[in-house]
Amino acid sequence: MSEKNTLTPSLIVLVTAILALFGAMYGSGVFGGMSMTETAGGVLAPDATLVAPDTPAFSIWTVIYLGLVALAVWNLNPRIRDSALFQEIWPWVTASLILNVGWIFTVRFELLWLSVLVIFLLLAVLCVIAIALVPNSSLPTAAQLAWRAVFGLYVGWVAVASIPNVASALVFYGVEDIPPGGTFWAILLIIIAVIIAVALTFRLPGLVTAPLAIAWGLTWVSVARLGDQNPNVIVGWVAAFSAVAIVCTAVVWMATHRRSVRA
Repeated sequence: MSEKNTLTPSLIVLVTAILALFGAMYGSGVFGGMSMTETAGGVLAPDATLVAPDTPAFSIWTVIYLGLVALAVWNLNPRIRDSALFQEIWPWVTASLILNVGWIFTVRFELLWLSVLVIFLLLAVLCVIAIALVPNSSLPTAAQLAWRAVFGLYVGWVAVASIPNVASALVFYGVEDIPPGGTFWAILLIIIAVIIAVALTFRLPGLVTAPLAIAWGLTWVSVARLGDQNPNVIVGWVAAFSAVAIVCTAVVWMATHRRSVRA
């Protein structure tokens, strides 16, 4: 493949990463207007549902976006852009960035059910990337670690963010107070988040940041529920214990996996 042909995918990823960054800035109100938590009548606010995390949780997006842009610039390096891994996943990376921007606009235009579809499509695309990252050794070691760290955060955070997204859509369309009650459904959704985190831990041991991102989200759900943001002591403590359990499981499994690999 010619140098021009191998450079083109890297440039496409770089451009879409920059567009995603500007889309996020637009969504957060940097250029004026409402922030995402004020959009759609505030259904994405920390007090809108029992599974909504407190505002500081979303600072993880800053790390993710900066990491994505940094990787996109790094991909211009011939050793990266010519690797078998990059050639395999660059269309998926581009798709994830486009879906990311698409999600912001669906929420901005108050298309909440469409936003649920988009975030699950985004999660599916990120899972494809994550699965490709774990066994691959075509990248230099530093690049492998960087890709896994960034996309681990990305897939983990989108996984946990999809839960309040669904809850917010239900509230927006007036589907509330479903028996046996909000506390039950909130706990069930937290359990689903724990199951996802455990699955990511065991199936993708190279992406340690994925379950940690889910634990981060649940920590801030706990902070919100145990504070003054739609307080609920039961949900708050369940979220707190779940976050601790995820971190402990991830740490123990990663240590065990590393020892088995060395052996």
